[in-house]
Amino acid sequence: MYMNRKNILIIIAGILLIAVASKYFPFFKSINTSHEEIELNVNKIAKYKAMVSKRNKLETKLISMHTSIEKISSLFLNGNSPSLAGVDMQNIINDIAGRVGIDIKTIRIITPENTPEKKYNKISIQFSAESTVKQLKEMLYKIESSSKYLKIKDISIRPKSITMPDTVYFSINMEGLFNIA
Repeated sequence: MYMNRKNILIIIAGILLIAVASKYFPFFKSINTSHEEIELNVNKIAKYKAMVSKRNKLETKLISMHTSIEKISSLFLNGNSPSLAGVDMQNIINDIAGRVGIDIKTIRIITPENTPEKKYNKISIQFSAESTVKQLKEMLYKIESSSKYLKIKDISIRPKSITMPDTVYFSINMEGLFNIA
């Protein structure tokens, strides 16, 4: 009977020793956690392989995005400042007016709002002239179909006189976009 108690005490002491050892020595912990780490690393590698397999798709998407950005950027006015963009817009309007036979009387660049947080900004101009209704129609068509993004915000038209209803005075407010450097 004495032997049984001695064996029981040795077994209990061994269990306590193993419990204390597993608590304070990382060797026992690393046996269990190494399997978990291996599983996590295998999952990470699988995700990386999936990303690498999508590389061609991502590269073609990137190329198409760059192409789209270039196409859209071509719609903006030339110039990285409001004054240069305004001059470009003024030149476009003068060119269009010259092609349809209209002599611009006044043209004024309207100072844009200062928005430094935006990459693109709007520039507005106001111009007035005298023309026939047909010339005005042609000018409006050419402005709207211009290679640059130009938007007519406001237009005011009035006849020159009652006896000459085909000749009109007009004033147009319009805007365009330019890229802020």
